[in-house]
Amino acid sequence: MLTEYLVPIFLLLSTLTIVGWHYLRGKGIGNWRQILVILLPGISYFVLALGGIHISTELFLSFCLTAIGIYILLGNYPPPQEVKEVKSVVKPDPMEVKEHLKQLQGIFGVESFYPTASQPFRDGYIFRGNLRTEPELAYQQLTAALQAKFGDKYELFLVNGQDGKPMVIILPPPTIPSTPWWQNVLAVVLLLLGLLSAAVLVGDFLHLDLWTQPLQILPYSGGIILFLGLREYAQRYIGRGANLRITPPFLLPSLQLGAFGFFSRVLSSFPNRKVLFDFAAAPALTGVVVSTILLVWGLVLTPNLEQGIEVPSQIFQTSILIGTIAKLLLGQSLATTFIVLHPLVIFGWLGMVITALNLLPAGQLEGGRIMQAMFGRQIAGWATLFTLIFLAIASLINSLALYWAAIIFLLLRDQERPLHDELTELDNDRDALGLFLLFWTAVTLLPMSGEVASYLGIGG
Repeated sequence: MLTEYLVPIFLLLSTLTIVGWHYLRGKGIGNWRQILVILLPGISYFVLALGGIHISTELFLSFCLTAIGIYILLGNYPPPQEVKEVKSVVKPDPMEVKEHLKQLQGIFGVESFYPTASQPFRDGYIFRGNLRTEPELAYQQLTAALQAKFGDKYELFLVNGQDGKPMVIILPPPTIPSTPWWQNVLAVVLLLLGLLSAAVLVGDFLHLDLWTQPLQILPYSGGIILFLGLREYAQRYIGRGANLRITPPFLLPSLQLGAFGFFSRVLSSFPNRKVLFDFAAAPALTGVVVSTILLVWGLVLTPNLEQGIEVPSQIFQTSILIGTIAKLLLGQSLATTFIVLHPLVIFGWLGMVITALNLLPAGQLEGGRIMQAMFGRQIAGWATLFTLIFLAIASLINSLALYWAAIIFLLLRDQERPLHDELTELDNDRDALGLFLLFWTAVTLLPMSGEVASYLGIGG
């Protein structure tokens, strides 16, 4: 009952935050059609509520996703007067352009990258041509020549063009602003809200009241946040080694899981696909190892347990991996209708689900970054689309899928900005690890079929 009011309020506030964010950045808040579309679901909900009509949370979220899609579509096709303003660009002096281009062409050689065409791009240039060596070696040679000739005045990107052929982009380095104070405040507020949502979840599990028995609940809820903190630390350890600029970590609270995890944006470009993969795989591996240890440890302690958490044994049918592990360790105990579990089982399970949700191959999730590092942008883009469709279908069974789809669509749907070296592929070890993580995600989130569960004796 509580979520029927909290979710719409949260989404309405999120909408206003997005509009305000665009205004503060000086980009405007779009035309009046965009403003009307993005605010219409929230306004309609509260008008209907005042009239005594309450629509379901799932239906409201569907309206919000539709409105966001229309908002983005309208933003991609602005009114004619806005297009004219964008196209009014001051042309540089042709002589300066020619001299500038001649200096930049001096970094190329027949043994690295041979340019056949060039064109201005923003404050730099795009060079199209032919690679004469391995992408990684070509990037190193071109970067060294560019730095020797121009110092830190430019940065170089070796990427694939729309025609699938390699090209070099040379641009001045972007100015990365310092973190504004309000982002740090927001990170602290979200951390406290995440601790509160985790405490509410723990209270429900342990049948304890948060306000009268906080000392019995907070250690467990703090454990959930600590688990997420370990994942975030592993990711930032990789980012620090690669000199990446990262925003403060923002915790995404969840009443179903305690929290979805920490979210932060990378403000600088990744050096290559290997660093992108390591940045995504580090928290995923941390989550897989820690949550699996907690789950197995709790299952080992369960048979000798005098008091624990009583749950229907059929819940082990909701995950192929967790159900299989439980069957190996608990045996015939799962054939009963109810089973008493050690609390570590529940928290290990939560950790596995949180890690698996973040490993879904979509946008800037860990799984999306792994897909981009392994297969490139085009396949990663299709994977994001199919993931959102899968979550939309899964939401018919579990509303958690719809919440997660909304978060991905609002905050995490975009891929990472162009890498400095997008052409050098991953080594075999990273490819194998990436496939393992994607497989682990599938067997963690997909439910066990009734026939298999009956054969294994899982559920009364």
